[in-house]
Amino acid sequence: SSYKEDWYALEQLLAQDYPLQKVIIENSKTKGWGINYRVNKHSLCYIHPEKNGLYIAFQIQE
Repeated sequence: SSYKEDWYALEQLLAQDYPLQKVIIENSKTKGWGINYRVNKHSLCYIHPEKNGLYIAFQIQE
């Protein structure tokens, strides 16, 4: 599958359990662009494309 399809699949999976807000981050000096997925006021994860894959960072709170 393509990275785009993987991205959409992950987004749909997250949306099943969380009321997601998508914040598109454009013109990041280091990453170009990406999407910060938020639940209420809290960041859940951040995804941006890379040359050979996707960079995905989840925020885990104690």
